[in-house]
Amino acid sequence: AHTITAMSASKSFNLAGLKCAQLILTNPEHQRFFSAQGHGLPYESSPFGMAANITAFRDGGPWFAETLQYLNENRKLFGSMLAELLPEVGYIEPQASFLAWLDCRELGLSDPRRHFLEAGVALTDGAECGVAGRGHVRFNFALPRAIMQRAIEKMAASLG
Repeated sequence: AHTITAMSASKSFNLAGLKCAQLILTNPEHQRFFSAQGHGLPYESSPFGMAANITAFRDGGPWFAETLQYLNENRKLFGSMLAELLPEVGYIEPQASFLAWLDCRELGLSDPRRHFLEAGVALTDGAECGVAGRGHVRFNFALPRAIMQRAIEKMAASLG
């Protein structure tokens, strides 16, 4: 088999920066190659990251389930608020992420990211994701519900 699986608890369990990723190698040739690299790899694991990773996978299930439920509720509220307050913004509910891709081309804004930033809402410029992303912004709804609601209200108010 020629499978290399890379995984980490960093995104799911909010452990980014703890250096706790793993590689699962099924091919002996790949195993020899990575073993030969030793500690020369640019991103080594840390003992703290290893402990956090083991704990997250072993004991973090209930926390993770609560987080997924919270994000799902945010996703639903985000969609309903967008439909009510910003109906001209295109939106397809994401299926597996906490990032909402918003089509702002109908708003007539030359730079929607800058426009909303001036209104106090920091978004990712869709153009950073490629030419097809121009006129779009990305909204991260993995945040406290009250902050998300206020951000959507600010976006709507900024359009008059």
